[in-house]
Amino acid sequence: MRFRTSEGGTVRVVVARKTSGRKVKGRCRPKTRKNRKRKKCAFHKQVKTVTKAGVAPGDVTVRFKTKKGKKKLPPGRYRATVTVTDAAGNVSKPLRVSFRIVRR
Repeated sequence: MRFRTSEGGTVRVVVARKTSGRKVKGRCRPKTRKNRKRKKCAFHKQVKTVTKAGVAPGDVTVRFKTKKGKKKLPPGRYRATVTVTDAAGNVSKPLRVSFRIVRR
């Protein structure tokens, strides 16, 4: 993943998988036996976080493996959310990028 920053700091990338769920009290929750007849919805479940400290301003490349522990991430739709925190503690606006893992 490549992007450009205006200030140096710590880069945090959170990878989440798109999954289906059910609406419960106005929020999308994981599907369970109890809520299986409720209205369908989609939400993103966090599966991996990558942090890279000491990044200089300019072009940044963050590499991460498509594994969670020893298991590979299964095919599906994913979303990566990137934030940068500078030395003063200011956090950038999140940048979201969607991608798909097609097959293994």
